[in-house]
Amino acid sequence: MKILQLATISYNYSNLNSVKKEKNVTPTFSKSLRTDTVTFSAKHQKFIKDLRLIPDITCACCGEKTIPKPEIDKFMNTQIYYTGKKALTILKKAGYFNPSKMTVDESEAYTFCKLCTSLYGNETLQEILDKNDIKNLMKVLTPEERKHIFNIEKMTRQLTKDSSFLIKKLEIYESRMRPAEKEVFGILKSEVKKRPQKTFTEILSDIHIKDNHLKDLETQQNTVFANIITIAAKMSPNSFNKVLDNVNQSKKIFDTTQTENSNKRTRIIDSFEKLTSELPEKKLANKILEEINKLPSSRNNASSFIIKYENMNSNTIVEQLLRGSTATHEHVKPRRRENDNGPDSNENYIVLCSNCNSERQRIPYSEFIKSHPQMPMNLQKYLDIVIKNINNGLLFGFDKYPWDIKKAIGIESDGVIKLDIKNLDLLSRNQQKKIK
Repeated sequence: MKILQLATISYNYSNLNSVKKEKNVTPTFSKSLRTDTVTFSAKHQKFIKDLRLIPDITCACCGEKTIPKPEIDKFMNTQIYYTGKKALTILKKAGYFNPSKMTVDESEAYTFCKLCTSLYGNETLQEILDKNDIKNLMKVLTPEERKHIFNIEKMTRQLTKDSSFLIKKLEIYESRMRPAEKEVFGILKSEVKKRPQKTFTEILSDIHIKDNHLKDLETQQNTVFANIITIAAKMSPNSFNKVLDNVNQSKKIFDTTQTENSNKRTRIIDSFEKLTSELPEKKLANKILEEINKLPSSRNNASSFIIKYENMNSNTIVEQLLRGSTATHEHVKPRRRENDNGPDSNENYIVLCSNCNSERQRIPYSEFIKSHPQMPMNLQKYLDIVIKNINNGLLFGFDKYPWDIKKAIGIESDGVIKLDIKNLDLLSRNQQKKIK
């Protein structure tokens, strides 16, 4: 176990022997309270009311199995993070929470956390603080005390277990990781075998690994910019100069440090979206927009992942290796399209993994599938799984969904994608529903 990156937080926390007496509040805790759990096995689940929670639901874009967000949260809380009680013990032994160096507020915050973790010994401090009883009790504390409590909670999430242990736990999900994350995980596995004492953070920030991937990333970025300049050369001199200026500005953004300019790729793409909307050469402008979206991101490129997360805590790296596979709601009709927003409702949702969802943005499917030719086939694969769950009486409130989504996809793809819903059997669904 190593404690990393704690210097950015104020660590002097303190003991709270009791909730302030002058507030006339008697703490009441219920040991019977437990955090909500989600069962992903159909035989234990009477109805599913969220598309993202369908067991083994595949991404409608890449076709790979997704991971429900509650499952990732449970994995982090039960396998990766220390329980609140254990984490406080480790921090205490490491020299934190020294009574002689703590203010009254810090001391009270520490004792509050210690009391809570003694009642919920098998849960993380984050889970404990999220309980309604604890939330209500915290209302009587001062803002300063609450601030120190949440700082302690952050510290507990930064305590990392041995890298070999993390590798073993992550191997369960390796088959569901997306290509970039799987490549990074392969690097970590290889390095941990050679240097098991190193944390994930230390491995990714190693100068040899970092420099090699930084060079690779810069090469890919420069290739995209060179292609854009080639396209712009066919435009008028005025348009060409505007594009060239934007390319040079974009390169400057990438040259700044991460702390000086976060979300670099997003900002650059947004600037090109604005620019291309103003250019008169629409066909060439669209080609430039397609090209700028090819910039590597941490979601689709291992080098970009490494550069982005090299200095992050090892637990954050673990989480990011899984988050790309998270089942998310994708808006078939984009919700941020100018003057034509898509609704936040089931008839406008399909399930995409987080990585694919981030790529689509507001691009019509008729254009998007040019760079994702497998999507029509995977959309059908996804819809067949949904229909199977409807027929089996497991999916509640989605009887019209196949028709709605077939129509929505047809419109958004300009008729290019034609989905088949012939397997839908509502009679079978009604029979299964009665049985359940």
